[in-house]
Amino acid sequence: MPLLASRVTALFLTVLSLLAGLLSPAAKAACPQRPAHAVIAAEEVFEQLAERSPNLRRTELSVACLNAVPTPAQSATIYGANAIIQLQIGDEPGALLWLRAMIEADAAAQLSPTLAPPDHPLFALEVEARVLPPSAWGAAPIPRRHTLWVDGVEAMSVPSERPALVALTNERGEVVWSDLVAPGADLRDEWRGVQVSSRVYAALGITAGLVVGYAAVLFVPLFTGMPPGAY
Repeated sequence: MPLLASRVTALFLTVLSLLAGLLSPAAKAACPQRPAHAVIAAEEVFEQLAERSPNLRRTELSVACLNAVPTPAQSATIYGANAIIQLQIGDEPGALLWLRAMIEADAAAQLSPTLAPPDHPLFALEVEARVLPPSAWGAAPIPRRHTLWVDGVEAMSVPSERPALVALTNERGEVVWSDLVAPGADLRDEWRGVQVSSRVYAALGITAGLVVGYAAVLFVPLFTGMPPGAY
């Protein structure tokens, strides 16, 4: 009996581990950050620049776990803040790319004259960004039964010449993945674990069958008096 119990326990733990591994992509869905929270963080960057604060952040804003698709205006605000951050660390080409993204996401978006007066480097960069031709886009390997969103708009491709806020929703409209994507980034690896494929469901069925069969081999002899394998 102790041997039987240990076998059952080991089987149970193995099955739990297998199920957890198979279902982990599906468990990634619910993300806590609202797009409005990311916008608030972006607006804090604007305020810090206006106040010439020495504590102006030096890292890009994070949108890696949004719980909803942002609007084009929200995307543009986040882009504008990242342009400021890039300029703050001395990366003018990077700041230009973020300003280009801001303008392409929302043509009405612009940096306040208070933040970017004519003698400020941001002013010249924004002027340059507005005369650039539209960014080229490249096809994205969108997982089946999912929808791609770029700059808050449904899309079939992603920008290849400037960064973008990309979100992926499942067939229930839930965001299962979001992030700020670098120009030309290959999203295939990022999205590899997003969907639970039919092969996973097949594996779950096989696993369930093995559990039932193994349990029968272990327990039926206890209640019938037959030796294992006799039935």
